[in-house]
Amino acid sequence: MKKQIGKNDLASFKTYLDKHASEVTHLTKDIRYQYNLQPYIYASDTSGGPKSILPSNLADEVDTANQTIKGYLQNIDYWSQLSSDQEMLNAQYDVLEGRLPKDKSEIVLIVDEENQISDLLLYSLRIKDPSELNDAKKLDELKSQTYQYRNFIGNFQSCCQYEPIRQRKQPMDK
Repeated sequence: MKKQIGKNDLASFKTYLDKHASEVTHLTKDIRYQYNLQPYIYASDTSGGPKSILPSNLADEVDTANQTIKGYLQNIDYWSQLSSDQEMLNAQYDVLEGRLPKDKSEIVLIVDEENQISDLLLYSLRIKDPSELNDAKKLDELKSQTYQYRNFIGNFQSCCQYEPIRQRKQPMDK
């Protein structure tokens, strides 16, 4: 068997998909185009200088010699694109407040089935002060905190809209 090494011609493939959309729609659940773009989002409070939310620089702000924690913080990525399949979104998520995004500049906050998010997300979003992570005594004193959905909706209005939704336990089978 002769091996062939070729080059992906993604532009032609996209043109084909666009031209033959009616023929491939029934074979797919969702088609996404991802471009290697990195949006830059900063905290609105610039009193201490600009603070990056995306990409996260949380690892640079945490003073730890523990390389495992540093590596974890460097690779945190809470951002992902939602499916364009409205039926799938409706089946997999419950909108707790507001609505699903209608525009590419809108975002949602996805909570778990118990309406919770991680502390690290709160630090990454600058809702909690990342300097708290450097004080071991203070970390021991931290207790579970409760936030209202309205605390998040419109919180990042300078860059995007925020709407909290909850992912259901069982994903939809299709």
